[in-house]
Amino acid sequence: MKIDNFTSEERLIAAKVQMQKQSPFFSYLIAHLALVKDDNISTMAVNGHGTLYYNDKFVDSMTTDELKAALIHEVMHLVFEHNVRCKNRDKFIYNVAGDIVINDIIQKNGFQLFKDMLITRNNEITVFGKEVKNVDTKTSEEIYEEIYKLLKKHLKEIEDFLKNIHFSDDSAQEKGEANKELGGKVSSQGKGHESSEKTKNWKEIFVEASIFAKQRGNLPLGVGRFIDIILEEKMNWRELLQRYLINTLPVDFSYSTPHKKSISTGVYMPSI
Repeated sequence: MKIDNFTSEERLIAAKVQMQKQSPFFSYLIAHLALVKDDNISTMAVNGHGTLYYNDKFVDSMTTDELKAALIHEVMHLVFEHNVRCKNRDKFIYNVAGDIVINDIIQKNGFQLFKDMLITRNNEITVFGKEVKNVDTKTSEEIYEEIYKLLKKHLKEIEDFLKNIHFSDDSAQEKGEANKELGGKVSSQGKGHESSEKTKNWKEIFVEASIFAKQRGNLPLGVGRFIDIILEEKMNWRELLQRYLINTLPVDFSYSTPHKKSISTGVYMPSI
């Protein structure tokens, strides 16, 4: 399908190219996505191999700015390892919690979300009648717990709604089928088609993207707080103390002015 003589794939590629100037961090991550057209899904889906499946009609319904946000949304599910961190939690509810965290980051960095995606306002969002505050300070697990507590109280009221979502249908994920989100247009963390492919190490890619962005002084807002969470770094106090001491050791020695002890010791020593 074409819009203004550009195919849906060309529009996605254009969005990836424009991202290079706009955000080195997100651009580095998105560069690892392979684009595959798939009319069997209604929106978009991504798997651990880095394959992004898309419906061309869905792509053509979005502006270039919205496509950038959609690409970021998909790749951040992989970076944050939401499919792994979900564990035994309800997949649908956890996906909603993950979307809230990701979309908040997308908004804070000036990208335009698609109209039907979960949008936070002033670090708050209302889901299932539950007001979640201070989104920018919480993880997807913390948001999940807040939402899940409410759902337990009103489970009968939304039971039919959850059944219609079929979020826990693994067979759909095997096909790379996109999951539905509140409002209709959502992403998924589907396993995809080519199970023989090696799953990419998104932790390493995340670190490389962070270094790449820091070198250019352009690490996105809201990303820094997830570095330790994603890498699960555990440093002992000796390593932290050593790092602190090394940073405080004087290194700016100069022989242009002698040290005041040079006369008493008879040795010409540099000053700091």
